[in-house]
Amino acid sequence: MQPVPAMRLYSTLSRLPIFKSYRSKIMLVAFLGTHVPLLTLLFWFLLSQNVASNQMIQILLIALGATLAGTLATLIVLNALLRPILVSSRALREFLKERSKVALPTHFTDEAGTLMADTTVTLNRLHESMDQMENFDGTTGLPNRSLFLSRLQRVIDSKGTDSNFAVILIELSRLSEWNVSYSNLLVSELVRHAGSQMEKALSDRGLVARISDSTFALLISDFGSQPEDALLTENPESLLGEPFRSSESGETIHIETLAAVALFPGDGKNAEELLTNAFTAL
Repeated sequence: MQPVPAMRLYSTLSRLPIFKSYRSKIMLVAFLGTHVPLLTLLFWFLLSQNVASNQMIQILLIALGATLAGTLATLIVLNALLRPILVSSRALREFLKERSKVALPTHFTDEAGTLMADTTVTLNRLHESMDQMENFDGTTGLPNRSLFLSRLQRVIDSKGTDSNFAVILIELSRLSEWNVSYSNLLVSELVRHAGSQMEKALSDRGLVARISDSTFALLISDFGSQPEDALLTENPESLLGEPFRSSESGETIHIETLAAVALFPGDGKNAEELLTNAFTAL
């Protein structure tokens, strides 16, 4: 990382109460930069020409009016040119407070434009990364417990008690044994395989989530309407297809599982209650 350049002038102006905002600092510099040289030159010219006092006052008033008008126009334009910096700063503050996504312009190519574009890209990538970490399992990429409960409650709220669906828990009963016997890489591959096979088996009928190290949760719509639904609890290994074959060692591992089911609305009226009762049954 390159060293931060000295900021003596910026630091000095920041200590003055009336120049706390960045806009006010720029306006002060613009005002002094346009007025001091011009008024100094004007006074020198008038004094060196021995102009009468009443005429001098008239010239000064005209010059001052023109200068103020020009300064006002300059400050308005400067304020508009500062907007990319100000909106980027505001976007950063709002992201820190509310973690909201950012939609600043990204097509400008100067320094202020790239500041907005970089702010947009960086904050939105950070938002996606944080969302991924908070709502998805890092090993399988499946929804985690928090997101599963949220989506389950959304289904309950939208469909009401007239709907019929099931929450099924599938536990990998030998996971603790695998953690001792196999490498972390192989166990992770095995868990990903199990999650992938469950997703394929459910297709578009429901949702698969990994809600703990050894437990997957399935949300299945219209449970009982398909002939294979009975197999899900009686023989949950049917979800996993063929035995797992490790790409690391070539070893074939049979995945043993336990299963439990909770039906809505009989086993729970909300997401937490359904999941708790499913765990109790497990």
